[in-house]
Amino acid sequence: TASTAATATSAATSAAASAGTSAATTARASFGGAESPPHLGSLLCDYSLPLLPNRARLCLRGHRGGVKSVAWLQVGGGGGGELAVTVARGGGVTETLPADLVVACDGRYSALRQQLAPAVPCYGPPYVADFRIVAPGAPPPMEGPLWRVYNRPDAAALAAKYGGDTAIRAAAEGVVRVGLMRMPARAGAAPGEVETGLFGNVRLSDESLEAYGSLRSGAVLRDLFAAPRLDPIGDFVLRVLEAHGDAAHWARKQQTETAYAALGGRVLFCGDSAGAIYPSLGQGANLSLEDACVVAAAFRRGLRDEQRRDAARLDAAALAEHVAAVRGSRRDFVRDMSRAHAEHVSSGDLDAEAAAWNDGPDGEWGSRLGRLWRGWPRAATSELPPLRARTATRANFAAFGELVAESEDGELYDATAGGIDASLDLSQGPPRLYLMRLDGPRELSVSMITRHQRVTQCLGALGEEKDFYLVVHQPGDEPSVGGLNAFRVPPRHFVKLHAGTWHAGPLWTRDEHRTFVNLELADTNITDHDCVDLVAGSIPLLVDAAAS
Repeated sequence: TASTAATATSAATSAAASAGTSAATTARASFGGAESPPHLGSLLCDYSLPLLPNRARLCLRGHRGGVKSVAWLQVGGGGGGELAVTVARGGGVTETLPADLVVACDGRYSALRQQLAPAVPCYGPPYVADFRIVAPGAPPPMEGPLWRVYNRPDAAALAAKYGGDTAIRAAAEGVVRVGLMRMPARAGAAPGEVETGLFGNVRLSDESLEAYGSLRSGAVLRDLFAAPRLDPIGDFVLRVLEAHGDAAHWARKQQTETAYAALGGRVLFCGDSAGAIYPSLGQGANLSLEDACVVAAAFRRGLRDEQRRDAARLDAAALAEHVAAVRGSRRDFVRDMSRAHAEHVSSGDLDAEAAAWNDGPDGEWGSRLGRLWRGWPRAATSELPPLRARTATRANFAAFGELVAESEDGELYDATAGGIDASLDLSQGPPRLYLMRLDGPRELSVSMITRHQRVTQCLGALGEEKDFYLVVHQPGDEPSVGGLNAFRVPPRHFVKLHAGTWHAGPLWTRDEHRTFVNLELADTNITDHDCVDLVAGSIPLLVDAAAS
């Protein structure tokens, strides 16, 4: 549905083939039905007609032609060969359609993703299984729409009852958790008919399907959640597990690496096809909606660019590159955070879980939650082109400061343009040289920049192989988005910033602490710290995937 809306927004000439279970109502009417083979939802965007202002038209050839599924993707000879998609119609008929861009939004088990950028699932650690139950009846009164119930199973009692059962023993060594909520009324439900949804998590011994073992039992689930004293909600959970646990739907938590594009940007993955995440925080659908909004914004910008140049074709590779730059770090952050949230189920450390959630917005977990909930893409920045980071050199960084590399012992001071040293101005107060520890990852994007007008600040990362990114803008009172430049500072280098140079960073992608050498004045962060919010949202950095 989201991808169909994105293409309609672009008002481009298109052909759509959408998955029956996730597409719009009109698509379900056209493509649904038990006779349909396993299929994927894609948009085949054909920009062969000139994209002139007010002349583009939307043509859903897939709907009108009765496309049942997208069966295969083919590329003509040579690197610039024509892109073609083979579609299957009713009665075993196939047809090959030309396309400039394919947007694949066919979910976690995307056929195109497996064909072009295989996604090898990672099931852990932590190894955790999810189960889901929809049961008749209403839960007891709860504070809010969602309630979670945790338990530390009685491992000794379970061992005595079930012996050495591997699956039950593994579950008993962790924490078991279930969430419950009232479900919206189903279409056609009788007046007053109410249902409750339960979703639960238990620890697995390993990643194998056999690890479920005897967990697929209402009686076993009841015993895992049993406790000496139960409040009304706990009692309700036990009754539902015992009565309906045999019919629970089970799945292993898993994640895959992020990939938004393939074939040089001519295939664009959107939603779960771009990367699966652990469902621990319920963010999969949110990420898919965010993807769709950014794809729509990229289409709008790309179409405007082509119309200004009076060109006939959309630059599909540039569009895909834009989406990958805007969305890659966001999806990776949510993926890693969702996996971390499953750790306590495996470790059995319920106290750590409770402490994390009660540590407040300034604690480590609270600050990450704030970034999760506030980090969605904004329209103001989704259409802006990403900043392309360059590796800093003495020459290309000269307008903003000086890049300093290591030198041999005994070399004489030389701060000229072709030299090796930094020309410092520490005359406005006592200097401060200190080691600054920062937590990573620090998202490769910028929304706010800072300057210090009374000092030539110096910054470098400790470590033989530690590089980092820095966004800078020349000194001046009115910094602009157009004046931003992004640099990768290579290992064993530091930068000196000219007094007044605007900057944001250091930034890096890995989930690790890093230590930086920082030289400024003793009161820089108190009396000489101007900040400007450039945009509502953030502008991503486009970097070499091999850089850290």
